[in-house]
Amino acid sequence: MSRLRNNFQTKRAASVPRKISLTVSSLLDQVKQLLHANEIREAKHRLQKETDHLQKHPEFMVLLGEINDRLGLWEEAVHIFQQAAAQTNDPAKKANILCQMAEIAEKMGQSDDSQEWLLQGLDAYPHDETALQALARHAAASGAEDSEVRSKLQVFLPPSSVHHVNPLARTLIHIGAYREAANVLENESELTPEGKQLFAHCLIHGGRYEEALVLLHTLCREISDENAITPFHLDIALCAWTKQIAAAPLFDTIHTPNVFTWMDDWIIRQKSTPCPISERDLFLEHWIKRAVGYRMIKLADRFSQLGQELPLILTHQLYDDGFIHCAADRLHQLKDLRMIDEEGIHRLAEYFYDQGTFDRAAALWEDLSKQQPKWEKGRIGAALSYFHIANQVLSEIRSPIGKNSTSYWKKRIHIDHSIQLLNRTGWHTRWTFAQRRNAHWNPSKPFDSRKAEQFPSFAVSGRKKAPRQTSYLWRQGVSDLDRERSIRAFLNHVTTLANVHLTAVQHTSPCQEILIAARMGINQIRSLRCF
Repeated sequence: MSRLRNNFQTKRAASVPRKISLTVSSLLDQVKQLLHANEIREAKHRLQKETDHLQKHPEFMVLLGEINDRLGLWEEAVHIFQQAAAQTNDPAKKANILCQMAEIAEKMGQSDDSQEWLLQGLDAYPHDETALQALARHAAASGAEDSEVRSKLQVFLPPSSVHHVNPLARTLIHIGAYREAANVLENESELTPEGKQLFAHCLIHGGRYEEALVLLHTLCREISDENAITPFHLDIALCAWTKQIAAAPLFDTIHTPNVFTWMDDWIIRQKSTPCPISERDLFLEHWIKRAVGYRMIKLADRFSQLGQELPLILTHQLYDDGFIHCAADRLHQLKDLRMIDEEGIHRLAEYFYDQGTFDRAAALWEDLSKQQPKWEKGRIGAALSYFHIANQVLSEIRSPIGKNSTSYWKKRIHIDHSIQLLNRTGWHTRWTFAQRRNAHWNPSKPFDSRKAEQFPSFAVSGRKKAPRQTSYLWRQGVSDLDRERSIRAFLNHVTTLANVHLTAVQHTSPCQEILIAARMGINQIRSLRCF
């Protein structure tokens, strides 16, 4: 009997860790499912209930830190990440946590802290690619040439070998340094299949289409399924059409679909032949996306002429890839033609906001809020526009007494603080560093890497610089006293409008704490009655 009891207890003891492990795994899966469904606040509540797991398992703390990052609670996220890093022994996981801390510091405008955490991450795990990419962004943003960035990265990598060339090339591609990445790969005597793909990618970006065609053909022959159409085949067609070469005769390993022949006629021979619309549209959207990504804008324009909805698809793709000025011109045209959608209106308003024309941005978001009352991004954008207008109105106070008063500066501080808070919500489109370079792209001029930093980064620290607009309240012959009374009235008006927009989405937004704090700033502005 005692032997049976001992055997039972031994088996039970052995099963306990497995049970706990399964519980941890299931809880993580539940939280990740909630995050996938955008139930961010519910995911945070679910995690916070598991205090025992938070203390014993760093992966729970990392997930909670990521949630706080998405909610805009950056200080809290950094604090949690610091605790998780202290409890993590795995060098790779620790490096990943430190990289997340560095990313938050970068968003907060704390570049020194960001770089320090990145270097700590590389000390813990020298080959961490996320840390290398962040370090490359820092170096490029500080004005370093692509060759200088490459030299800085090589310090953290072992001597060149087939196993370490790809991470360096991927990191350079991450910041849009395609020529440097091509030089890295070109100097290798033997490339892995992934290295060949990266090299082809760099060749296309560098305009070396003939070399890219040869390499893409090699990659196609190495594919086991000879009848499949892969991205390599789509890129072969793009390179061929850019050089005014027919694409269909180049394919010897697949049964060429009719759409390739049809597109040859359209692009090369300037004529159209019958082609099933469903088959054509299936490829056109992919070609538009890839052509814009490779800066083949003229070719993408040709594609967009083949369908009524394609010009809008092209415009959105241009905006997604950072061609913001080019996209804005097209959004203007589509709006005049009434071919624009709600996302297009929002992006046009974003463009006006970035250019500092806050009144035009607010007008577009006002119209959009009538069509889509729960459009959170537009509501926050409208509120931010009104805050910036309030700042500009306050700058019109001319009397020394007004500008030197405590009330005046308190208003400016509260407005700036509300702007900083709302920028944490992730309301604005964000671009990678490589995409930021496209903002100043001009097909007739070489790229100037120093201009990449002129692209709006939306860092929270510091006031956004914008071109000065025409005075909102200036009238000939108005006294300073009447002017300041008008300013107070107008200030109350625009802050009321900002409050209306934030109230409309406060209860449904995952960033509820941020919106409440921004609205508290509005109340504090109103409480300051005089200058």
